[in-house]
Amino acid sequence: MKNNKPTISDVALNANVSKSTVSNYLNGRFESMSNETKTKIETAIQQLSYTPSLSARRLSAKEKCKAICVIIPYNISHAFDTLYFPTVLSAVGSIAEKMNYNVLIFARNGQGIEKNIEYLKSMASTMVDGFMVFDLKQDDYYFKEFEKANIPYVCVGKICGYDDYNYVASDHRQATVDAVTYLIGLGHKKISLVMENSSGVVEATRLAGYKEAFRKYGLPINPSFFCNIDPHNKNMDQICYEECKKMLTQKDRPTAIICSIVFMRTILRIAEENHWTIPEDLSLVATEYSDQYQFSYMNFTRIQSIASEVTELAFKKLLRTIYNKRGSFESQLNKLTLTIGDTTAAPKHI
Repeated sequence: MKNNKPTISDVALNANVSKSTVSNYLNGRFESMSNETKTKIETAIQQLSYTPSLSARRLSAKEKCKAICVIIPYNISHAFDTLYFPTVLSAVGSIAEKMNYNVLIFARNGQGIEKNIEYLKSMASTMVDGFMVFDLKQDDYYFKEFEKANIPYVCVGKICGYDDYNYVASDHRQATVDAVTYLIGLGHKKISLVMENSSGVVEATRLAGYKEAFRKYGLPINPSFFCNIDPHNKNMDQICYEECKKMLTQKDRPTAIICSIVFMRTILRIAEENHWTIPEDLSLVATEYSDQYQFSYMNFTRIQSIASEVTELAFKKLLRTIYNKRGSFESQLNKLTLTIGDTTAAPKHI
């Protein structure tokens, strides 16, 4: 069926002006436009019942929307299950305000990206100048479609073993190597790694760092020392408790744990139930540590989160790409620091 919806070309023809003049009118650029021209365009719009589309308002490739799209995983309702997305979205909002930019959020909602990629690409021609990708998976390179279409993008996260893309990330692999190396230096050989959803790139890189350190020191890896917890499961607290209790109460239990601060209350609960003292009976290293978690009575050995700093840096690099598409993007891996606190010590029984 033929589409009879009037176009910007129809308006230009009716008003006897160029399409670029109509575009200037639609975008409020009246400086060099006579009142007669404005009246003709306005009359044509009314006669044709023309409704300007976003794409019509971006006829020039040089014109910017002054908006970026943040792509997140899961349903939008899960964005606040942990402190990570509130932290990064706050950072995005803050830097966007400074740069006079608007922010749109796209949640994948568990659907295959193939169904959404064309929509996302259409957004780049009508609504946004580029994308910040936060939903990286170890084997999902859909963001390369932006590259093929010459659409500015930046991924916040480092895919283990893959470098051919635009990214800004925290070096979780090296931080985990540092943590394991430190614990081994204290005499620990039974070290647990409690992970948040191991399909994500952060946990994949942590696991790679964990295995790298064990190989370096010639120590065997015990698969029963791994826990993989989905922080978005509605029964997350109970599942975390059951899985970690099973791991920690086995006969040959770990003497040290590397664990997200998200799950640390559960670990401390299990330790209390078994009358273990920290760090004498169980050493703890907290990852993704943030001062927003209230453990004022404990000075954790920790890897501090720099999510806000990484997000701000990624935003600035994206804007440079938007305004200089011919320039090369320099990906960046940012160091995480292991800070020694009071929750780690040599094990009682080696």
